[in-house]
Amino acid sequence: MAVAGLAADGKQIVARTKSEATNYERLASLLDA
Repeated sequence: MAVAGLAADGKQIVARTKSEATNYERLASLLDA
């Protein structure tokens, strides 16, 4: 159970990191323009 919970948390963290990176790239491109 604990391992499954950790795996779920890991997926959530990865998804959040990807969305944060996307937001950062979008912001960077706006600042460059």
